[in-house]
Amino acid sequence: MFFNSIWSAPLLFKGGSDKIDIINSWSCKDRSGVYAICDQYDSQVLYVGKAENTSCDISNRLKDHLNGLGNKGIGDLVGHKQAFIVRWVESQNPALTESIVIAALLPLFNQRSQWYGGDRVATEAYIREFERLGVGSYELALDKLHHFIYPEKLADQDTPLWERTNPSNYNRDSYRER
Repeated sequence: MFFNSIWSAPLLFKGGSDKIDIINSWSCKDRSGVYAICDQYDSQVLYVGKAENTSCDISNRLKDHLNGLGNKGIGDLVGHKQAFIVRWVESQNPALTESIVIAALLPLFNQRSQWYGGDRVATEAYIREFERLGVGSYELALDKLHHFIYPEKLADQDTPLWERTNPSNYNRDSYRER
């Protein structure tokens, strides 16, 4: 897993042995942005979340998750005393940043894959944020953007070409009008 230098250093949390107040030393209090909770080997992103300073900060959201009160999958692992690697990054638009990180890293326990880019953020703004986060190449950014803005096109990609059907256009009566 690769995170560039704008992300925090990898922070270790040992479920069952670390006290939740250790998060206070992670410098994420009173900050809005996105956090990624990875497995103890830092090889799989388990969950990505956002914290908007208007409702709560990154440290409060992490405390919820690592107390077992947030995401159910993370809560189960905390209950089994698993260790986690946590990273966070500040963002002016946490909803957009979270959508980008979810699209790029495909976390195991994120249930929603809805695009939260607002009113379809301009491609340049999306690419700029994708590159700032360092979660992939320019080509990957365009590919992920396409998949999240046009999810209906994804369904056909797994279907062999000869089995695909064209949507019917019921407003036209004859072949010539199509």
